[in-house]
Formats: sequence, structure tokens, C-alpha cells
Amino acid sequence: MPYLTALLNNNKQWSSRVKEEDPLFFERLEAIQKPDYLWIGCSDSRVPANQIVDLARTKAVQYAWDHGQTLGVHGWVYSIHDGLINDLNVTASSRESVDEIYHLHQTSRGNRPHANN
Repeated sequence: MPYLTALLNNNKQWSSRVKEEDPLFFERLEAIQKPDYLWIGCSDSRVPANQIVDLARTKAVQYAWDHGQTLGVHGWVYSIHDGLINDLNVTASSRESVDEIYHLHQTSRGNRPHANN
């Protein structure tokens, strides 16, 4: 997926520019912000933050897959520490892949992804 590679490369370049202009920027940011979760949004602004956790199970995504549309839901986390996006190596691109991801997670942790364990 070349467009994702370009997006991640742009993020790295942005982080590097910020550090060059203000070497302590991310240290200050990290010191004042300590959220348990930081929702930075979704490519579809119609999806509220509380639904992002189960985004791949929404009717809109399931409908797209059922009708042969290419759509991927990627798991990424933004780090306040360095301003970089970290790929969680989780991508759902079909109903089956969602079931597999949830099965692997439930098997390894015995709960749903948003549980506090």
C-alpha cells in the first residue's frame, strides 16, 4: 500500500522538522498530557470516537465488504513522546479478518480490546 507508506513517511518528516525547530517540543508535550487514550480521529468524520474501537463491525464497513468494496481498517497509535505513528500491525480487510483479529486477541488476553486488563 504505497499511499500508507507515503503517509507514514510524511509523519516521520513532520516529527523530524518539529524536533529541529524545537528540540524539547515532544518532551514538553509529554510532560503536560497524560491521557489514557488519545483519539486523533478517523478518516471518516461521520464515525464518532466511541465507535472507532469496533469500527470494523459497523454496518457501513460490513456493507462495503459485502458489496465487494475495497476497505481496510488499520490499527495505529500516535505517540506523544516522539510524534510518530506506531503501526500495531493489525489490519482488517474483510469480515473474516475481523473475526480472526478478535479471536486472537480474546485468546491471548481473554477479553475485548478495550477492556482494562
